[in-house]
Amino acid sequence: MNPTRIFAWYESAIGRDALAYLLACEQDIREGIPQEGIQLSKTQISTVENLAQLTAATLSNESKISEAHNLVRGWLIQFTADGISNAREIHNNSKGITQEAEAPREPTAAAVHEVALDTYCAFLLPSNHPGIPTQIINPFASISMSQHPRRQEFIDFAMQDAKLARVFTGPDEPFGRSMSYLSNVGFGGALQLDLLLETILQRAWLIESCRVSPEAFAIASVEQFRMVRSTLQKSECPSIATFHLTGALLPTGSKVEIAGGTLRETTESERRNSPFPPRGEISGSDETGQHVVVNYDGDITLEIPFKYRHKVLTGRDGDHRKWMEENSSFAEAQRTVTRIRFALLLATNRNHRVQIIPTAQSFDIPPSSMPYIAWLDVKPRGMMPTQLTDGEVSNWSSWYEKLNSAGVDHIELAMRRTLRALSERTDPTDVLIDSVIAWENIFGTPEGEPTFRITMCLSSLLKKDPAERAKLQSTLSDIYNLRSQIVHGNKDLKPAEVPFCHQALDVAIEAIRKLVEERPDILSLSDGSKRSKKLLLGN
Repeated sequence: MNPTRIFAWYESAIGRDALAYLLACEQDIREGIPQEGIQLSKTQISTVENLAQLTAATLSNESKISEAHNLVRGWLIQFTADGISNAREIHNNSKGITQEAEAPREPTAAAVHEVALDTYCAFLLPSNHPGIPTQIINPFASISMSQHPRRQEFIDFAMQDAKLARVFTGPDEPFGRSMSYLSNVGFGGALQLDLLLETILQRAWLIESCRVSPEAFAIASVEQFRMVRSTLQKSECPSIATFHLTGALLPTGSKVEIAGGTLRETTESERRNSPFPPRGEISGSDETGQHVVVNYDGDITLEIPFKYRHKVLTGRDGDHRKWMEENSSFAEAQRTVTRIRFALLLATNRNHRVQIIPTAQSFDIPPSSMPYIAWLDVKPRGMMPTQLTDGEVSNWSSWYEKLNSAGVDHIELAMRRTLRALSERTDPTDVLIDSVIAWENIFGTPEGEPTFRITMCLSSLLKKDPAERAKLQSTLSDIYNLRSQIVHGNKDLKPAEVPFCHQALDVAIEAIRKLVEERPDILSLSDGSKRSKKLLLGN
């Protein structure tokens, strides 16, 4: 028997992590077992001998290598007469144990614990779906869970829980009992009782730190079961919304706590476990000559705690809009992202505007096996990759605190349109339109003639010298009239007028800066009419 050849064949068939599990020497294998002179215990030698016999059996009918690999994978997830998986039995034999850690006393949790121990190896097996991480689609794990001897036991125990029984009220046929729900992150779903166990274990497997051992995975699975059960019973739980942002790099090791969230570096684990393939990089050099490379996947992660809630649908429900308006967390998370992005814009003073753009967002939803993930199409305009300094990060945090004041809610539209003009619009005409909409959101009013009132407010806010104020007001009037002629179809933008579009954007950014930093008294007023009167009349 040549252990090196056996290791090589099984590493090809089931992957290094699964082979490490079978030999019960995870750390040694992951770091690379020496190919010659490896020291094995008696129990591990016995395992290698059994694996060699299994290899010979699968290849005896001259099957193709790929077929032999699948036969071995399939055999590992089958169950012995004692009701445990073949893989788990091999692992225990290699480890030389006859009794494992005690399972939880609660019957339902104990069933979860046992199924997790049996399916651990199945989750380690390589998927037949190239390019898709096994934590997203792993047919071997699905088969192992669906065929587990204690699966029905778990379902029976779950239905003995009076509160869970009230949740799963759907018809028994054709797919068994189920629940339908509407969540406060903007969409609904359904959960079948028959798939509750799979949901719980899949959620535990997404926690990378819990994959280090079968015991850690079993403990995490029981914790997920208790959390999901509590959520189903109460229809709410604490959760996390995650946004990945591209365009800038935090100083190494930085972590910024802000009101309502945390900013940190995106981890390699998050990149590795992303359900989407890498989308490339963008590079550039700043005014100091520093070369900076950022990932379109996002190098900064924003985590926002929120209260997850759902409403169980009974089929007799009417309009759900009122419930969504009262409970929505999605809109609040989006407001936080807007303020984070705008705060960085105001916090930095460089030759280029520093901006960050969301590339992906996810919301953890306990009734679901996977978080809700949206991959955003990133086509930034004029984004210059930037390595932030410690001072800029500190200033960023301060500006976010300012933008997190209640009065900023009144100019939410202005900030969104300004960011859109800055990062999304490639046509100067669109930059102009969005920027002037921001002006109108700040000082617009249905009363009287808007051009003079809005441009006078902006020039008064931005310039103290009367002559400079008059000059700026005249220019802003021309820009406002240009926008009006374009949107009403009276003319097209000429090349010579493109600078007006970018000036409109500059004015929108500086107006918001001034209001937040110097005139919170105006910002606190609820509409543009009141704000313009306060600025012009001083009362």
